[in-house]
Amino acid sequence: MLWPGARHLAQFLAHEGWGGKRTGAPRVFCELGAGTGLCGVASVTGGYCIGGVLTDGDEDSIDLARRNTDANDVTDVHVQRLLWGDKDHIAATRTTLEGIPPAGAASAELVVLAADVVDPCMEDKVCEELVDTVVALMQGSAWVKSSCLCCFVDRDYCRTFRRFVRFVSDAGLAMELHAWEAFCDEAPLMDAKLLRLTRVAGTEDGALDRSEKLAILERNEKLAEGLYQHFRPPKEAEEEEPEDPVLAFADAEDSDFEEGWGERSFADAEDSDVEEGWGDASI
Repeated sequence: MLWPGARHLAQFLAHEGWGGKRTGAPRVFCELGAGTGLCGVASVTGGYCIGGVLTDGDEDSIDLARRNTDANDVTDVHVQRLLWGDKDHIAATRTTLEGIPPAGAASAELVVLAADVVDPCMEDKVCEELVDTVVALMQGSAWVKSSCLCCFVDRDYCRTFRRFVRFVSDAGLAMELHAWEAFCDEAPLMDAKLLRLTRVAGTEDGALDRSEKLAILERNEKLAEGLYQHFRPPKEAEEEEPEDPVLAFADAEDSDFEEGWGERSFADAEDSDVEEGWGDASI
């Protein structure tokens, strides 16, 4: 299955690398949640990158990505398992990436590719681990420049995207939009958005105070509001939690029990029947 975000990102990579010789530091990629490996392969065949690493946490996806690299006869494209947040996996991936640039290259540029990895089903912990992995890969003196190209499709009225923006901002990453019209004549599938994440100057050491985080968050949220009118929900919706019918029912039962309504009504009925002799007469 080819996800819309992967197609969108692959088109950008092909457009940016097509037909020209790259100057300056060599560029390498690391694709997260690679699946088929389309984006990573497209970045090399189109000339955007000289090589890189396709990563995924699923063994079947890793096998599929490996078969696709063989079918397209690309060189310097490695396939490795990477679980987000796993320090050993991240270190192994960095070692492979740093070995790709040709001997004699003083430094290289790293671009992390992430298409359709921000999913409505992901928990906050997984979303945070994704962002932490991006930051960990981008750190270090091996890269003269680093960024993350993230292609996102809103599938839950920005609920997941709001959380993602919060984690990205907390990590000191600024968001920038790559407008679809600049590199493709077709309309994006499912209104896909392509964002570039870069580390804000002065935040490389990872030590951010509250005011710095809030400033980055405000900047990123302003961009997000321009992308989606529904990014920021109505204030009333944020403050008022919808009533849970199960809890409401439980509260009603507790209230009745506290007042003794259930017990009194049952006992009163028995006493009344006994006093009137109804029970004996019926027997």
